[in-house]
Amino acid sequence: MPSIESYAAPTFLRGSKTGETNDSEIKRMMRDLVASGSIEMTADRSSDARTIADLLPAQTLVYVNHLPRHSLDQTLDGLKRVADHGLEPVPHLAARRVASRAEAERFLERAVIEAGVRKVLLLGGDTPDVSGPYGDAATLLREGLLK
Repeated sequence: MPSIESYAAPTFLRGSKTGETNDSEIKRMMRDLVASGSIEMTADRSSDARTIADLLPAQTLVYVNHLPRHSLDQTLDGLKRVADHGLEPVPHLAARRVASRAEAERFLERAVIEAGVRKVLLLGGDTPDVSGPYGDAATLLREGLLK
């Protein structure tokens, strides 16, 4: 990713008819673009939370993924770091990778208590193999854990 110093603003971001835009104006425009948006962070790079917090408004939604190489504990660590930096953590929960109802319950409880999670992105997951009782997001949703 180019640094902000080398960033050439696309036409829709240009603040003047000459196309000249200073760094602070570009940063402001980027913040405006994501003010009602979100961003995703990988669970194993929880240190990125600080960088994201430096660039985006407080309480921006930051989705922390749950890829096959990540455990739910790694996701939890990322969620806590996101919250620590004033952003709103939203975990991905890949249903096919959840081993049991107890694991889902434990993760969700810890996410709420330890990271202040209020939203979840419930997914089937990107692996064809099923690790537990949930072959898709709807099956996990029917468990009633997300009420």
